[in-house]
Formats: sequence, structure tokens, C-alpha cells
Amino acid sequence: MLVLNQRHSRLFLVLCFIPVVIFAVVHFIEGNFLLAFSLVTTAIVFAINFKSIKDNKISNKNLSSIIISMWCCLALSSYYIGLHGIFYTFPSIVGLFFLVSIRLALLISIPSIFIFLALTILHGEQLDTLKLASSFILTIIFTAYSAYFSRHQKDARDQESKKDPLTGVANRHGYNEWLDECHVNTNITSITSITLDIDNFRIINDTFGFDTGDKLIQQLAGKLLNIIEKEEIIQSAKSQYIARLSGDEFIIGLTNLPEELDIIPLVDELKLAVSQLSIMLENPTKIFASVAVVRTNRLNGKFTNIIDNLDMTMRHAKQLGKNNVQIFEESLGQQFVEQKHIAKELVKALKNNQFHMVFMPIFCSAKKVAGAELLLRCDREELSEYGPDTFIPVAESYGLIEEIDFWVLNESFNIITKIDVLKSSNIDFFSINISANQLRNKEFVPRIKQLVDRYRIDPYKIELEITETSLVETDLQVIEILVALRRIGFRLSLDDFGTGFTSFNQLKKYPLNCLKIDRSFVSGDMDNLSPLRGMSDVILSIAKLHNFDVIAEGVETEQQYIELKNNGCLYFQGYWFSKPLTEQDFVHFLVHTHD
Repeated sequence: MLVLNQRHSRLFLVLCFIPVVIFAVVHFIEGNFLLAFSLVTTAIVFAINFKSIKDNKISNKNLSSIIISMWCCLALSSYYIGLHGIFYTFPSIVGLFFLVSIRLALLISIPSIFIFLALTILHGEQLDTLKLASSFILTIIFTAYSAYFSRHQKDARDQESKKDPLTGVANRHGYNEWLDECHVNTNITSITSITLDIDNFRIINDTFGFDTGDKLIQQLAGKLLNIIEKEEIIQSAKSQYIARLSGDEFIIGLTNLPEELDIIPLVDELKLAVSQLSIMLENPTKIFASVAVVRTNRLNGKFTNIIDNLDMTMRHAKQLGKNNVQIFEESLGQQFVEQKHIAKELVKALKNNQFHMVFMPIFCSAKKVAGAELLLRCDREELSEYGPDTFIPVAESYGLIEEIDFWVLNESFNIITKIDVLKSSNIDFFSINISANQLRNKEFVPRIKQLVDRYRIDPYKIELEITETSLVETDLQVIEILVALRRIGFRLSLDDFGTGFTSFNQLKKYPLNCLKIDRSFVSGDMDNLSPLRGMSDVILSIAKLHNFDVIAEGVETEQQYIELKNNGCLYFQGYWFSKPLTEQDFVHFLVHTHD
């Protein structure tokens, strides 16, 4: 089998091409037409194969053509020009060992030397055949050793480049190469890929330090290797492969796994391995992982879209929340295409300033306007069928949310400060939503402080809304950012309270001003059969205990308003009071209400 070292092969062909062309011209002038023709043919072969090597499309057939053309040139040179011709054999031997395997180079070079010597003698040269043959043999020995040593070093470097230095398992490059080998091996009919990604691993690093994070990753790698060695489902596969794709993401590849096997028990065992990592932390913290499973069958001789399908499946698992398992389905592919379309259009919308803000009035218990929540809307025609509930999660997933957040803050501050009615009215506060990503963005506080200074806005009139899922237990960085925002003067509100996992005791750790009752609890209070009935009362009791204000969202009937008011709720918003209003309509509404 021919073995190609691309860099050496290209260098060899370049170094050979120029003298071959020169010698072809010289021998044509001297009348050695057969040798000149052979040299021209060799030059053409070199040129064609150089392009093949450059495009990484070299084949055994291409290399065979190089060797045969070289061999013919050397044979003719030995016969026609004698000793001068046979000297070209030395560099050719050297190049041969870097074009093909060492064994094949030896099989070609040793008999060829004696053939070339015989042809030189037929030319009529008087040679010291023994000395010349010895020189050739020594050249072969030293070249073979150099080629072996060079390839041994290259193989060692290649192996090291495919290995993750922290865990000792393979890295992404190694896994991609394993996939390439699976593509070539026609005995492999299916590949099952399982990716495991620790949820909120960045928080672990920020809270406990990178050394702790590294130790957790090492411990997890050990647990996964142990599972691979002992798990019956994995052992039923033809082959197994494990790699660390990124900081906190591992992948297990299984080939020819029987289709009737249920993969879920294996997934459960992998998630259990992650949950057991919490024992190793000094301060016990629950650790979860999202898992994506993709099974790919060979189609038309190929495995297609394995990496893309893994990425979209894991992305979907993360969007569902932490500690989720997602198995790839074709519908996910359509959803992924749609999300990419939305993300692409959001980039254009940001570039072309195709957003605007609307105002959702917030009323006090006396049915007077006490504030307003500023909500984002997109003007781009291509996104007309998608609301914020759809495009905001996509923006978070594709890394666009921070830019959108600052567009919202900049535009909101600009509107609030430029309209006299908004500055002079008796509105207590304006509520603005910010992404959970900002609570782990060290640049967020300085940047929002710059906006405050630029617009000279009173931060005491701005309430920043964060979702409950933003708050994770013992997340010190989040607490530091929230405290910094409060020091500037911002009010802080916890949106959709009760829909996440925040414990009541956790509320003491966060410098909040307000809780917002999710609309599902407001509507649940009116349904005697709803499991959510009475939840708003619980939240109001908690708020009273912690001295928080409360805003009820989604108030759509007078009965809901009266019951919430009687139970101590201070603020209300919903369609029973008002739908979201444009900037002009909100100003008109304020003036009309004031009158």
C-alpha cells in the first residue's frame, strides 16, 4: 500500500520538476529523443500529480504513475549517458522513501540499483561495480532510517494532537478522524453518537475555580471510561470511541449497535455519573448534564450530517432546560433550519436597526398607571411570523442576545429621556427585560453604567427584569453583578417566579425588589381543578415575608384583579387593563389618563 507524506511529496516533486524540464531540453538538443520524450512525460506526470497532492486527492494510481515515469527515466539515463545518468538515482532513492512506505521503497530501490548498473555497463562504462553498489546500499540504509525516524516522530505528534491533555481521552480532532475511518470501513453500517454536556459548567468554574472544574472533568472522564468498559449495551457494539469535544462536553461513539437495543438505560447511567460529581465539591452543589443521542445509518454508502445533527440535538436539549435528554428526529432538522434562518435574519435586523419598543402599562391597585414594561418587537418582514417568545431563545442560542440586550437598553433609555411626558409623569418605574447571559458578563455593569451616564437617566426609575432560571444556587458571580446593579440604583425584579427551581431560602441571597407572578398562576387561581390554584397566594405570602413588591402578569378578568388585590398584590398588568401600546399610543394614554 502506498503511503503519502503530503508536504514531503510536494517538495520532492517541485525539486525534481525543474531539472527534469532542463534535462529534457538538453537531451532534445543533443539528439537523445527517446530520453527527452521520457523526461517530458515525467515532467507532465509531476505537474499533474502536484495538483492532486495540493488538492489532497492523491491516490495509489497517481503515485504509481510517478514511480513508473521516474524509473523509466533513470533506466534510459543509465543506458544512454552511463555514469552521469546513474547518479540521478541517489536523489530519486531519497525521494522514494518519502513517497511510499519504507517496505515498498526497499522492494523497488534494491533491485532497481542492480538493473541500472547493468544498463550502465551496457552503455560501455567501465565501473567499479562493487564500490558503486555499496554506495547505493549505504544510501538506502541511511535514507530508510531517516524516513523511519521522521515518520515515527510524525506519528507520535499525530497521536498527541488527537489526545486531550487533561483527561487522556481523544479530542475533537481524534473523534473526527475516527468518523473518517468509519466512513471508509464498509463493515460499519451504523454509528450511534451520544454527547454529554454539563449544565452551567461555567458557573462551577467561576464559583469554585478552574482547578476544581478541571478535577471534575478528569473524574467524569474516568467514570465514562469505566462505563465503557463494563456497560453491556456498549459492549454489544462493534467498536467504541470516547472523546472530549470541548471544555465540558464528551462524546461516545458506538458502531453497529443493534437497533432493538434501548439506549435510555445507558443515558441514565451517564447522567448518574455526572450527578455523583457533586460529592467531590466542598460545598455540595447539584450538577446536571444535557444529553443528545444521534443514530446514523449508512445511506448510499455514506454517513451524512453526523456532527450537524449532534449540534442541533444538543442545542435543542439545552433549550428545553438543564438535565434533559434529546434523541434526534428528522423534525429537529427542520427546526434547526428554521432557527438558522431566524438567527440570520436577526443579524440583518440588528444591522439595519429593524426593531422597536412597545409599552405594556403596569397598574397599581387603584387602577392608575404606575409603570410600564418595555417589550421588544421586530420590524423585519422576514421575521413577521415570529414573536419574541420564538426569536429571543434563538438569539440566546446563537450568541446574539447580548447585542440585542444593549440595543433594548439603549433604545429604552433614549425613549424615556427624550419624551417629556415620560419624564414628568407620575410613573414610578419602567421595567426592562435582560438576558440571563448578562449576569455572567463581566462587561455588563460597566456598559450599562455608561448608558446611564450618556442619557443622564435616573436608575431608580428603571427596573431590570431577570428570569428565575437565571439564578442558580451558590452562583457568586451572579450575586456580585446583581449587587453592583443595585448600587448603581436599579430596581431588580424576578420574572415568572414559581416556574423555576429557586428555593425560598435562596431569595434571601439575591438583592431583589420585586417578584412577578407568572400568568399561569393567575389563570390557575380561577380554575378549581387546576393544580396551580392557590400558588399566587403562596407567592404573595413569600413576598410579604421578604418585603418584596409583587406584580401579577396576565390579568385578563376583573375577578382575577379583585382576588389578587384582596390578597395583597400591589401591581397588575394584563389585557384586562391594556394591551401593549406603541410609543405614541402610550404617551396619548398617559395624557388622557392624567386628564
